[in-house]
Amino acid sequence: TTGLSWYLPSQERYVPIDIPGLQSRAKGRFINAFLHRPTKTLFLSFAEKERKNIYVCQSKNPSATWLELRWQAPLKLPEPLNSDFDDTTPFLDEEGSTLYFASNRPGGYGKDDIYFSRRLDQSWLRWSAPENLGFRVNSNFSEIYYCLSPASDYAYFVSYKHSYGSGDIFRLRSDSSQREEVTTAPLPPDPVPSLPQLSEPTELTVEEYKANNLVFLIDRSASMRASSKLPLLQASLKRLIGQLRDIDGLTLMSFADTALIHFSTQGVIQKDSLYQLIDSFVAAGGTKANRGLQLAYDYTKAHFLEQGNNEIILVTDGRFDLSEEDQLRINANQNIVLSVVGLGSDRKAITNLRKLTSKANGSFIHLKPDEDATEALLEEVKARSRQ
Repeated sequence: TTGLSWYLPSQERYVPIDIPGLQSRAKGRFINAFLHRPTKTLFLSFAEKERKNIYVCQSKNPSATWLELRWQAPLKLPEPLNSDFDDTTPFLDEEGSTLYFASNRPGGYGKDDIYFSRRLDQSWLRWSAPENLGFRVNSNFSEIYYCLSPASDYAYFVSYKHSYGSGDIFRLRSDSSQREEVTTAPLPPDPVPSLPQLSEPTELTVEEYKANNLVFLIDRSASMRASSKLPLLQASLKRLIGQLRDIDGLTLMSFADTALIHFSTQGVIQKDSLYQLIDSFVAAGGTKANRGLQLAYDYTKAHFLEQGNNEIILVTDGRFDLSEEDQLRINANQNIVLSVVGLGSDRKAITNLRKLTSKANGSFIHLKPDEDATEALLEEVKARSRQ
């Protein structure tokens, strides 16, 4: 039968937990469970139909001892926290304000990604839109069972990337971007591209070029699957990143079915990690450019750099239409440059992209597979940021 139990180490026995309706509602073989000790609240993940979702079980008598607790029936958490895909392995932080969970919903890096959602009131019915934890935790494999230490100085999670079996435990310091495996065995190294490092001189000298606030909005929809499109972008973007300085800000966003912020920093110093992130982009899904533009403009305005080059660089093959709202947003933010990198050979799409840049005071860059392609983005930033 399907059910949950307490384990009593002193007595070396299990004590069943009676949760009304659980056995009849949970159709799969497995239930994920997390107990939030401060509130004596259970979080469950199980499948009532085909997909797993996250549920909350509140205690009817929270002042009772653990073995005397009586439970309410599981309450399914609402959208947007739950989705039409698998949402599993819930963990609520010590303060009871942020829920972390794994999901295979579209827009992630791999098969399962870790997301978080913030509780918006004291009920369990209002949650913020889930946000992806980003490439510091998630990979092109699966990450699940994310949790925080009691002091919140370490995060622990299971990853199938670099695992010695089907999945290993890793930890991440709260003040670090480097994951560590809990075991002492060394991790197999990732290949590091042979590109310029911090110790090499930059072509963007402080004397000649002002600071940059660069927001890359990258189309990763299915139409970008053509063999030459993403590799062209990756080579040109790596060349630019290799020259950025600690006074430059860089944000990487993408859009397909959803719009995501993958990375943002003021002071471009983690270049090897950025190269690996760029290499991990995979084209799949629809083309929700409108969501991407809204996210890019909102973010650039919130982090506007006075006396600097504030530039959104949209990278796409152009197979989408701008809405009236997009046009109004561009017109209302003329202090933000919108440049476009066009990929592919669709003449109609390229023509539309050229028209877009003329309305946004930006540049149009048509990336083609030739010897100058890798220099295109660097030359654009030079032109915009020259003192």
